[in-house]
Amino acid sequence: MNKELDERDVIVLECVRDADEPMGSWALVDSLEAHGHKVSSASIGRMLYRLERLGYVEGQSNKGRVITKEGVRAIEHHKARSSLDTHRRRLETLINSKVLEEYLM
Repeated sequence: MNKELDERDVIVLECVRDADEPMGSWALVDSLEAHGHKVSSASIGRMLYRLERLGYVEGQSNKGRVITKEGVRAIEHHKARSSLDTHRRRLETLINSKVLEEYLM
């Protein structure tokens, strides 16, 4: 199974992480709407199921889901990778073949 997270996965994980209690799909829908994201409860349920299979969240009986240590690490990894990608793109715009050619001359 692909362990890559997209932005929506990370936002869901952050909402679950920041909650004081286990979160279900309806609570997540409300939380995401407060952050300006429109997602259906069914979509959230599928995302939670996938995140649970990946080991990033775990169910708490019928109360909802909580984040795991692996989920916290996944958020940190995604943030670090996004930051590196941003710096890489910026560096690529600064260093192009013309700049390298002039440097070598």
